[in-house]
Amino acid sequence: MGKRTFSVGGLLVSSAMVAGFFGSSITASATSTTYTIGVDNATPNGHDFEYVDFFPRGLPLDDSGASPTLIPDGATLDFAWNPGSPDGFHTATLLKAGTAPGPNTWGSDHPVAVPDSDDGTGKLQLNPAILAPGPDPSCGHDVGSPCHYGGGTELNSGAQPTATGAHYFVNISLDTSSPTTVHFVCLIHPGMQGAVTVVPANSEASPLTPAQVSAAAAAQYTADNTEAFAAENAANSAAVTTSADGSRTITMTAGTASQHVEVAEMLPSQVRVRQGDRVKWVTKTRSDIHTVTFPNGAGSNSVDPIPFVCEGTGAVDTAANPAAGPPAFGCASPDKVENHLIPGPLGPRAITSTSTVASSGILANAPAPFPNNFTFTFPRTGTFAYMCRIHDHMVGTVVVSAASRLAQTGRGPTSGSSPLPFGALLGGFALLLGLGLLATRRLSSTRR
Repeated sequence: MGKRTFSVGGLLVSSAMVAGFFGSSITASATSTTYTIGVDNATPNGHDFEYVDFFPRGLPLDDSGASPTLIPDGATLDFAWNPGSPDGFHTATLLKAGTAPGPNTWGSDHPVAVPDSDDGTGKLQLNPAILAPGPDPSCGHDVGSPCHYGGGTELNSGAQPTATGAHYFVNISLDTSSPTTVHFVCLIHPGMQGAVTVVPANSEASPLTPAQVSAAAAAQYTADNTEAFAAENAANSAAVTTSADGSRTITMTAGTASQHVEVAEMLPSQVRVRQGDRVKWVTKTRSDIHTVTFPNGAGSNSVDPIPFVCEGTGAVDTAANPAAGPPAFGCASPDKVENHLIPGPLGPRAITSTSTVASSGILANAPAPFPNNFTFTFPRTGTFAYMCRIHDHMVGTVVVSAASRLAQTGRGPTSGSSPLPFGALLGGFALLLGLGLLATRRLSSTRR
């Protein structure tokens, strides 16, 4: 997700590297077979698709026809974040053996936002237990030192941005005489899940080869793209309504989704309205969150819904300095860095100049506790660029004319030659990191 991805991602990677000097991990067996499980995928050119999916997911979760991913006991899983997804932000979290994910997986078991009690009543921060890898942060960063999964304890990669192309290696070693399913999830995006079925040596079932697993991932990618393009095309238009007093409201979309893909796009990407019109953004997201924020770029840093701060004394925190980089971001030490959560709207409701700073706050759909729409008015002519503060590449423009003609809309991303291509958010915060949000590519935002 957005600009905070590099910041939080950098913090997690740096902390893990430091821990690597002191922690312990197992050494992969020379005979262990490695299977790649893609985390997210590469968006087609001209689009911003965030795949809330593992490749392959290895589960017939619906009528998609997915087949079980059979692997031998002792195999190593390479969870690979795809850098071709510009705004992705995910965890790869292995649940206890035989435990299937349910509502509490993205709810009370793993809340994405938790109280920041030392900062006063009502203050929230992103859950460090989700953001950071564990229980051993020293392992999993290369195939020679994978984390060990014995089925009795959850393993968490920590929240990682796709842009870094991160990997999380896990060696599976189960003491079982029958096939056992191991479920894994992204704690940022409710419903993002997958599984492998571990078959013991004496099983009648034969494990798949890495090539067969890769082929299943490729077929799934094609199906996901088909879903995503259909959802994008259905949302790529604006509607104009006129009230009895003659005032007009133009309604458009701030992000839409299919079952396995979040389309992180303002649709249409450009809208033409006339002076005095209202523009209403409605989000159709399923497991992500968005904002509509003016202006596009570093000029709206002050209304970021997930600001970095340095933990201070008592309730007094100070602003961090993302430009200082990970792991401390200008704080006294890495353990003093916090990600606060400020979900409500900030700034005026009227965009009067290209430098007006205002944000809708977090938008999402049920069961998230956030509204799914927000309206700004445009009393003056001009071209106003805006963005989603969660996803850097989710941008758009509003062109305001003094002319009295009806609003005209520009198209969003160019459609492909053929249509190519979920979850319930935990109290809405799981989306926020997606949020996952996770809170992070602030360092990236400094490039603006």
